[in-house]
Amino acid sequence: LTGLACFGFYYRVGVFGPAMALSMHHVFSQSLLVCLLALTPCDRAFCLRPGTGPVSLWSQDLLRLQLSVLYLGAVYEKSYAAWLDGTRMEQVLHAIYLGSDATELGWMSVGLVGVAVFTWAAELFLAVAVWFPRWTPVTLGVAFLLHAGIYWLTPVGTFSVTMFVFLLAIVPPALFGRVWRSATVDLPLAPLALVPLLGLVGFGPPVRGFDGLALQACDVQLVVDGTSVRVPERALSGGRDGLQATVARLCRRRGPVDVRGRCASSDGWASVDVNGWCPEPVPEPAGRRSAW
Repeated sequence: LTGLACFGFYYRVGVFGPAMALSMHHVFSQSLLVCLLALTPCDRAFCLRPGTGPVSLWSQDLLRLQLSVLYLGAVYEKSYAAWLDGTRMEQVLHAIYLGSDATELGWMSVGLVGVAVFTWAAELFLAVAVWFPRWTPVTLGVAFLLHAGIYWLTPVGTFSVTMFVFLLAIVPPALFGRVWRSATVDLPLAPLALVPLLGLVGFGPPVRGFDGLALQACDVQLVVDGTSVRVPERALSGGRDGLQATVARLCRRRGPVDVRGRCASSDGWASVDVNGWCPEPVPEPAGRRSAW
């Protein structure tokens, strides 16, 4: 019933409803996980196959299979030039931390390529490694580094926590039960469940898909009468549409604007080089106050 309720929110309120945040991949994964957990052995609680014998472990294999599908899907979606050369990571860095003013990244560009390639390779490794019990310690270590980094550094909602729960499927039930009973591991982990709620009270950026977040990035310099103009970071959010809105407001106040730089596109960075730009004003979205 809980799984069906989750999917009801995903489809009725998210995909076919007004709340776009509920149509994200992490909500779908969480809903699917709850449904699959209903098939797993769980001692004296409700389950379709009680016990821990070989027959009942088919549900764990189903969770492993779903893990492989999730990771292979992620590898497929990242197998394009703008990801592997670090461009998408650079755009996410601009969107979350640097803002939209033109910035020389220097050595950080090399690091971003490393992060992008590590992410791609780690997900490919995990898609295969979940099927080899002897690799479990290494598999869990790689998965923890990957998902903890994503969880703390980017606004991707509860996806990382959901994947941690999925990954429990590769731990032998007897070992997991013994460790869980012998140590109070729930208390230090409990605060993690509260972190996604911080976005609801104004801390941190709103939840968005990774590519959607990257496509909001611009890396530009605005010049009026030969003088470089620094504008608030929020005023340049929203990709090309946000840039147009910012230039329109600036033009009304100070005159035509020269724009030099680049904005994100589906293929990577797209050059923006315009002299004397004074576009028509773009209406502010309902409920949003101007950063100016």
